[in-house]
Amino acid sequence: MNRPGRAASRPSTLNHIRVPALATGLLFLVYLPGILRQGRETYLAATGQNQHPYLARWLAITATLFLVSAVWYLIRQIRWRRIAGSTR
Repeated sequence: MNRPGRAASRPSTLNHIRVPALATGLLFLVYLPGILRQGRETYLAATGQNQHPYLARWLAITATLFLVSAVWYLIRQIRWRRIAGSTR
């Protein structure tokens, strides 16, 4: 929320890149053993499944995070332009 009489600040591009990148890095650490297929035999014996989906799931989650961030940035940019245009 902006105070009356104060110009709206432009949305930060850096934050819309930083947040999904940090979330992606954290998820990579969580999925790392599955992505690198460490403990393949133990995982197969315990679950009866292989570890192939881990990389695809991590990539899908990463793409989704960046897509959501890009859409949110676009919405904020449009709102900022409307507010900035109406004060001029």
